[in-house]
Amino acid sequence: MLDPGFGISGSWYETRITNPEPLLLHFAPNLDDRSEEKTMPYIEHVRDTLTGPITGDYLQERIRGGWKPVVVEWQREVTGEKQETARIKVGTPYGLRVANDCVGLEEDPSETSVLVLMLELIRKETSFPEIAETLNMQGFRTRHGTKWTQIAVFKLLPRLIDAAPEIRRAQLSATG
Repeated sequence: MLDPGFGISGSWYETRITNPEPLLLHFAPNLDDRSEEKTMPYIEHVRDTLTGPITGDYLQERIRGGWKPVVVEWQREVTGEKQETARIKVGTPYGLRVANDCVGLEEDPSETSVLVLMLELIRKETSFPEIAETLNMQGFRTRHGTKWTQIAVFKLLPRLIDAAPEIRRAQLSATG
């Protein structure tokens, strides 16, 4: 069993990890180990595709490097009829677009402008209907080409939360 500090006990990884073979492990850094110098820490993610069983040494090496496991995904072969699985819709995050090389993502200036303006208005405690009205008055449209509504603004909040530290860093580096 994992302890609260995400240390690994011997019995946990021996009985739970080494028997089945995982497809991937997702690690996030342990932010408790970071220095106090940075005022806005960011979260780094690494996805390891495994080719063999997970060993205790591998996990301990990652943990010593400041990482903590946040997701383990498993796969197995199943015989018989294929069962219907839930589909997860994954798209390009708002404010980003597929890069010209078709490999990575790059900033979409128009959508980033929407995120910056929304962040500014939220800092001023502007209501969602007023944010939508401001976006529409400035000529911004949603990805679907429709006018902004308070619900569309609300649905963009999780992405704004993800993007806010990077937006803030960009603002600070532009002024400083």
